[in-house]
Amino acid sequence: MKKSLFTALSLIAFTLPANAQNIDSAHGDWTVFNDGGNTCYIASTPIAQDGNYTKRGQPYVLVNHKSGGADEINISSGYPYKKDVDVEVKIDKQKYRLFTQGEHAWAKDSITDTKIVNDVQAGSKMIVKGISRKGTYSIDTYSLKGSGAAYKRMKELCN
Repeated sequence: MKKSLFTALSLIAFTLPANAQNIDSAHGDWTVFNDGGNTCYIASTPIAQDGNYTKRGQPYVLVNHKSGGADEINISSGYPYKKDVDVEVKIDKQKYRLFTQGEHAWAKDSITDTKIVNDVQAGSKMIVKGISRKGTYSIDTYSLKGSGAAYKRMKELCN
C-alpha cells in the first residue's frame, strides 16, 4: 500500500505546478511537498474507490498553503466533473459541498476552506462523491491518518 501511495503521489506531483514538486516527508497516508521556498501543500490518494465509471485518472486531495490567507482544499476525482453539480465531501459526520470546474473541486469560500482543513486534521476518514460530465459517479474514501502531522510540517516549511 505504501509503495502504491508513494507512486500515485509522485505522479500527482508531476501534474501540478513545477515549482512545488519536491517530496519533503510522509506522515501516515499524507505527503508534504515543498519547492524549497514558500510553496507547500499536502496530498493524499484514496484508500478505497467505488463507482460506476469505466476509466478515470488518479483521484487525490490537496491542502494548499496560502501565504497570508486561509489554506485551500482542492479535490480531483480523476475526471471532468458535471457542470453545475457540486462534489459532496463527508469528514466523519460533517458534510460539505464543493463547487467544481473542470477536474477540480473547491470550497465556496475561505471560511469553508478553514473548516474543512481543520476537520481533515482532526478526522479519521473522508468520503468524496463526484459525478462526471458523462454522468458516471465515484465514491472515494481517504484515510486522514497523518494529516495533522503533515499539515503541521507544511506550516513549518512555509510560514
